[in-house]
Amino acid sequence: MYLEGLLAAFEFGVYLSNTPGGLGSGITFGGRDTTKFNQPFVWADVILPSYWLVGNDNIYVNGTLVYHCFLSYCPAVIDTGTSIIVGPPYILDPLIKAIGPVKSDCSNLKTLPTIAFNMGGVTGGAMLPLEPMYYVLKVETSPGVFECELGIESTLAVAPLLILGDTFLRRYYTVFDRKNNQVGFSPAIHK
Repeated sequence: MYLEGLLAAFEFGVYLSNTPGGLGSGITFGGRDTTKFNQPFVWADVILPSYWLVGNDNIYVNGTLVYHCFLSYCPAVIDTGTSIIVGPPYILDPLIKAIGPVKSDCSNLKTLPTIAFNMGGVTGGAMLPLEPMYYVLKVETSPGVFECELGIESTLAVAPLLILGDTFLRRYYTVFDRKNNQVGFSPAIHK
């Protein structure tokens, strides 16, 4: 569409609602929906364009390092088609252990730690925090009754990739910029 002159910019912006089953999620082709964010973007260079693969350096829990990439970066895919955060056990098991148990009745949701990903990889970047309200899946099982579970899973099936799916993307308005081969993150505005 951009190459045919139908779009103003060679990018698209993604906004995901943080309300389970709620309306309001959307994609903006050729630009950004400025009503969905109001802070500067943190940009991560795309290392492999076909996967929107960027670099992630470290993972933290309440400011404490729980995983350090042994290379210059760990390959992280920014993926709207994956519902949760998925990665190999050697990356995510230390994170899951540091978070601790998520009670199915959601009673400890407010006491769970904030996690953070240091995005940017080979070009640096910044810490992108993720609070429990984003990385915990909260589902209404019957009127007024909720069930919670961790939206992070470790599996060797995706090694060596870390996939940052919807549990991460709900927190950030995300711009996929093909012209500059980068992905930008700005805290999303949620009601």
